[in-house]
Amino acid sequence: MNSLEPIWQQLTSAEGSLLQSCAVLLSAILLARYVPIINALNPLMAFRRLAHGMATKVNKPGRANSQRQVAGIMATLCLTLPIIVASYFITSLAAYPWFFEFLILYLCLPELSFSSVAAQIQKLLANGDKAKARELLAKHIGFKTDSLSEVGIAKATIELQLTAPLHGFISVILLFLIGGLPLVIAAKLLRQLELSWPSYHPQYQAFSSLVFALNRVIYFIPKLLWLATLSLPLGRSPMPSFNAELTNRQPNNDYACHHLGAHLLGIELGGPQQFESTTKGEVTRVARDKIIAGAMPSRDTIGAATKLVSPAFYFWLALTLALPIIWFALKWIRNM
Repeated sequence: MNSLEPIWQQLTSAEGSLLQSCAVLLSAILLARYVPIINALNPLMAFRRLAHGMATKVNKPGRANSQRQVAGIMATLCLTLPIIVASYFITSLAAYPWFFEFLILYLCLPELSFSSVAAQIQKLLANGDKAKARELLAKHIGFKTDSLSEVGIAKATIELQLTAPLHGFISVILLFLIGGLPLVIAAKLLRQLELSWPSYHPQYQAFSSLVFALNRVIYFIPKLLWLATLSLPLGRSPMPSFNAELTNRQPNNDYACHHLGAHLLGIELGGPQQFESTTKGEVTRVARDKIIAGAMPSRDTIGAATKLVSPAFYFWLALTLALPIIWFALKWIRNM
């Protein structure tokens, strides 16, 4: 036993920062999953409102596409760089940087609790309370829900179920391990901009071109892994859905997740959405490509989507727990 103690001390001293980072990440994941922050208090939602307000002022419909692209680039830099730099200095200069890392990671994981929200929406639809279901759904999406039917509510809920683990869990884990907290913050802010300035909306296609391109690159590997986690256990390949997004005529970084989910569940997803226009009081209807792989979804399909997504989520949670154990085991064997 005494012969093992020097090896353990050597490992913990050499890999202490890695162990601390894993502990911070796992703590943030568990807290965000079971004790989520209230949506109204989430800084990411305030950031989305700020982004929408800035776009209203600088994204002028009468300008040429090149001018709108430049305006979008400047708006993106003005909104993201100060936050990334400030968070970097806070964690670098703080006496307890692990606490601020934990807090920021916790705030970057609001999507982890959407499974419980989806269950609430399904229950409200079963009780015939579509008004409350629309109100609850509206807190988590960027388009209007006032006129959604039960099918529309089910579609929007399922689409978010298919993308929430990617942007709110898998990508955070991978990006944190690759580039640390600054990369996670940059990715989360760019995702909020994409939700505020949807690339398939004609008003934002030129304005959000930089955001669209950056998100496609940043989430390329996490998305491929998420699609594989969903499809391979069912004997399906993720590549047809991945290729469908790359070749789709309408720019939409969520298309692959929706395409795969629609085919695995045998339902139809996609279709038009309504957004508030830059002109006060007006509503803009935006057509999205439909993904027809079966019948229209219903409230029961929300439960089927939960059963599809949950095993993949717990697989990644177990892998996250196992990674530091595997790492230390390999280092232990090498040092023995």
